[in-house]
Amino acid sequence: MDAARTVELLRRIRHDYANHLQVISGYVELARYQEVKDYIAAMVEEMSEERKIFESLDYEAVLYLFEKMLSARDLGIILKYDELKISNTRNLKNHNEPEKTLKSLSDKLGKLNSEPVVYLSLYENGRDLEMIFDGEYFGEQPVKIIIKE
Repeated sequence: MDAARTVELLRRIRHDYANHLQVISGYVELARYQEVKDYIAAMVEEMSEERKIFESLDYEAVLYLFEKMLSARDLGIILKYDELKISNTRNLKNHNEPEKTLKSLSDKLGKLNSEPVVYLSLYENGRDLEMIFDGEYFGEQPVKIIIKE
């Protein structure tokens, strides 16, 4: 990852962190302490979900998947990684995934009243990569995509 992309990613994280602090500060000013507790609990849960990518992959893959998670938020989708059985992200990068698929799903999911949570599992199958998108909005039909090397 080059320096410009790294700095942009750090800017995004700082911006999100500042927003979280503003929300907490607003709840404290309004003496809405239960909302403060709930908000912090949600932040801790989100960070716990993110830990999956930080503990299971190499640095390049972690940065790439974290960046794609932030891109999904821009589409109004909360992306959570489920199973990650990959050794690298080369196939994903070469095919602009999972962002390309999330963009196509965002039209369908964007009509919902709340931010949809999409779970993504990634599996290597020889030289191919299998992506499975799942969540309550998919019902019994998760979206399965095979990327050929």
